[in-house]
Amino acid sequence: MKKILCLLILLAALGQTGCGQHSGKAVVIMQHPETMDFVDCKIDAWATFASYAKNAKCVEDLKNKGYIVWAER
Repeated sequence: MKKILCLLILLAALGQTGCGQHSGKAVVIMQHPETMDFVDCKIDAWATFASYAKNAKCVEDLKNKGYIVWAER
C-alpha cells in the first residue's frame, strides 16, 4: 500500500512540473512608442500549449501594429 501511495505522489509531482514549463512567458507587456499605450498579452489560467500559442500570436499581432515588448514575466 505504501508503494502505491508513494508512486501516486511521485506521478502527481512529476505531472505538475510538466504543466508549467513552456518556452514563452505568461505575461508580455507591450508598449506603443508613439502613443505610450500599454497592452498585456496573457495566457489563460490553464496554461496549455494552445494558450501559449495564442499569447505568441497576440505579441506578433501587436508588433505588427508598432508595439514593442516592454516587459515579460
